[in-house]
Amino acid sequence: MEYLLFFLSGLFLLISVLPLFRTDFWWVRVWDFPRAQIFLFSAILLGFNLWYLQFDGAAPVVFTVLLAAAMIYQGVMIAPFTPFYPKQATSAKHPDDECSFTLVEANVRMENKETEAFVELAKEVDPDILVVNEPNQWWADRIQELDDRYPFCVKNPLDNTYGMILYSKLPLIDPTINYLVDDEVPSIHTFVELPNKARFELYCVHPQPPEIGSNTDDRDAELLIVAKKSRKSDVPTIVTGDLNDVAWSFTTKLFQKISHMVDPRVGRGFFNTYNAHIPFFRYPLDHVFYSPKFTLIRMERLRKYGSDHYPILISLCLQPEREQEQDTPVADAEDKEIAEEMIQKPFEQEN
Repeated sequence: MEYLLFFLSGLFLLISVLPLFRTDFWWVRVWDFPRAQIFLFSAILLGFNLWYLQFDGAAPVVFTVLLAAAMIYQGVMIAPFTPFYPKQATSAKHPDDECSFTLVEANVRMENKETEAFVELAKEVDPDILVVNEPNQWWADRIQELDDRYPFCVKNPLDNTYGMILYSKLPLIDPTINYLVDDEVPSIHTFVELPNKARFELYCVHPQPPEIGSNTDDRDAELLIVAKKSRKSDVPTIVTGDLNDVAWSFTTKLFQKISHMVDPRVGRGFFNTYNAHIPFFRYPLDHVFYSPKFTLIRMERLRKYGSDHYPILISLCLQPEREQEQDTPVADAEDKEIAEEMIQKPFEQEN
């Protein structure tokens, strides 16, 4: 039993330390995801150590102390996404309908066949903007009835799980489909006009996930390219999609600093969106980041409809006069240098 506890303590220490190394290897970056689960298992294992081990030598003390340190570190990483932490995004006060809207982002999972359940949910929630990730042509044909509700639409169904459809009741100005890093992974960019004629910029993205044989350099580069574009914009900006990255990762935090955007999850909760089929192993992969000129009316994880992702709903109000109230991350010179290196890496590899 003693050697088993030593082995497990060493294993949890290793997977806690690995993400500290700034690398894009998938087998390192994947340990960014289950920090809440590692925290919980480490706490349980620490209890076993304290109960079973005889602290009459150096090994039990070292392993137990290091395990406790790893557990505390994991807790510190996920603590901002609990209700006990100060909110980063300001709540709206007296929101005006003329400058307010609701957005829903949903990864429908291309293999999912429950299109009727998705359409029913979309009709029930009836958002002003609906972002659909992973639709192929089969999906596009079966949710076509939503066209009657949304006079503005950008469709790019694909069979590679990176298709995308953007529905909107609000006018879309100059929408474009872009391939920022990979010729098979699109994103959508558009300006959106509110009822009061104010405009904001919208990026819909779905970069590649870290998986066996696929590192994170393309994903990181795409997110940071969008971050730089957003920061240079003259109008408020929203970035949404299945980012295939968790809210507490190095890349996501760097994205926020470069883009100067807030995360409404901070101080409110995890709002885990994946995996809808496995209750214990869930992570916040679907995101809505936005400029501090918006304030938050509400955020909600919607019900399941057959996909392995939950949809995420957010209602925002454009209130630029409250920009200074937000706890907005800011990039320093080192952050900008690191971001530039990460943006260039996939293009250098091609050459």
